[in-house]
This record gives sequence, structure tokens and C-alpha cells, in this order.
Amino acid sequence: MNNRALLIFLLVVALVFDCAGVVFWVLFLKQSSKVQKLQKERTVMVTNMAALRSINSGAKAFGLENQNFVSRLDGVLGSYTVAAPLLLDGSKELTLLVYLHGMRATSLEPFIEPKRAPIVQTVQGHYPGLIVLSPSYRANCSWANPSAIADIDQNIHELMMRYPVAKIVLMGTSMGGCSSLAYSYLAADDIKEKIVGVVSSEGAGDWAELFHKTPSSLVQAGMVEGLGGTADAAPALYQERSINTNLNRVKPGTRFALISASEDTIIPPIFQKELEQKLQGHNLPTTFIVVPEKHGVPQAGYYLQGLKFVLEGYEGTQK
Repeated sequence: MNNRALLIFLLVVALVFDCAGVVFWVLFLKQSSKVQKLQKERTVMVTNMAALRSINSGAKAFGLENQNFVSRLDGVLGSYTVAAPLLLDGSKELTLLVYLHGMRATSLEPFIEPKRAPIVQTVQGHYPGLIVLSPSYRANCSWANPSAIADIDQNIHELMMRYPVAKIVLMGTSMGGCSSLAYSYLAADDIKEKIVGVVSSEGAGDWAELFHKTPSSLVQAGMVEGLGGTADAAPALYQERSINTNLNRVKPGTRFALISASEDTIIPPIFQKELEQKLQGHNLPTTFIVVPEKHGVPQAGYYLQGLKFVLEGYEGTQK
């Protein structure tokens, strides 16, 4: 082998090793990213659990449980958090409150937020017979994708086997506020039949419009992650989750309480105002609750106000 041929051979070998090195480096970066994401989720969960133990010490923690389950859809391990009723009087007409957390949060959100008086503590203080279910619904930015909907159905069915649930109220904040609106008509038929209302905080009724108009790149990235693409790449999935164009699928008489943060720049009040007009135009009872705050989890009293509108207004229509 002459020197020229030897040099070519060595060059080819070097290129092969360089390509292999690039491939291994890319794989390493992907795995590192996954590990970092898991570590962040674990840190959030540990922090939330510590806050939960601090807030719900002693008797307040009674009846609270975190339940693991295997999804019937694809065998993925999931979890949900449940607060049992504080008071059981033998009634066979119990109400189940299903809370859907915001993006990058966990199922513990309603048990620890807001910090001074968490949502669950406040609503169960007024309705001690209330059961509260907070699903994880496929990680922290699923945006009610089909897998998340299937898991929520499964979680609710499990609770319905344990308790005589007569009514279901949906509640959520931000991503959860949007998802609770979508779930009101995407739920399994037997669940949908029991849904009497939705308390949606900082929600939106048009997901494609939200994707294009929100100034938050984090919201856009979360929607892409949860729904598998942008609003332009997956228009059917975005439209299916937009209640504005699916009002004919909402059960007649379903009551809606819309909580709107007046200083919100992430999901601005215009989205809730537009939704209010759509709901009222479809003869669905609606109340609009203004919160003088920025985007986040508002004070629990606002959620209680919305819950009262849903439950007490619904009871009034049944008499």
C-alpha cells in the first residue's frame, strides 16, 4: 500500500470514528435531557409533598391519599390524589370535584395552592361531603391529549366504584382551566351524564387562537409537547379541544363559572370574555368572576364562589 492509499484509508477511518462520536454525543445529550426532566419533576414533587405535610398536619391530613394506577390504555404507570369527604352522613348523592392542575405542576396543586388557604381546604370547609380528585393526567403538560383523557376517565371510574357519586364538577387552572372545559364534552358518556358544571380559571375556548396569540413561549412549547405539534401541524386535535367549536357536544344545562385574572398576560382576559359570550349564546348558565391578579392560582375564595354558582344554581333548577 503506497503512502497515498494509506492516507486515504486513515482518513476514512477517522471520518467513521468522527461520525460515531457525533451519534454517541447526540444520544448522550438526549438521555441527559430526559434525566434532567425527570429530576426536575422529582424536585417539584418532593417540594410539594413537603409543603403538603406542613399545611395539612394532624387532623387536616385525614382522608388524603396518593393512589398509583396502571393505565388500561397502554400500561403506563400513573397516579392521582384524593381527598375523602370530611363528613359522611349516609347520603347516596355525593358530589365529586375533579381538579386539573396547571402546566408544570402536579396533582398536589389544589392541596397546597394558594399557600395561605389551599383550594381543597377551602371548598371542603364549605362542602364537607365533597370528594376531591386531582389526577396527574399524563405528566405536567399533557394539555388533555387522548392519553390524558383516558386516564382521567379511568380515575373517575375508580372513584365512582368507591363512592355513590351523583354529581361531578370539573375545576382547573391555566392548562387545567382549558382542559376542564374540553373534558366537559370529551368525558366518557356515563361520566358526562353526571357533570353538572365547570369552574375554569384562566381558561381559553379556542386552543389554536391561544397557541398563536399567547406571548408565552413556555405555553406554546407545552402545547406542542402535549398535543404532538403546533396548532398548524395538528389542527384537528386543537379544534377537538376547543369548546368554542364544540358547544353542541356539551350537555344542556351544564353551568360554567369563568375565573378571569384581569392582569393576566399569559392567557389574557379576552379569551374568557370571548368564551362567556359563546356559552351564553348557547344558553348555558355562565358567571364571570374577575380577579385583580396576574396569571397563577388565585385565592381559593374565587374557586368557592364558582363552585357555589355551579352547585347551588344547579340544585335550584332541579326543584
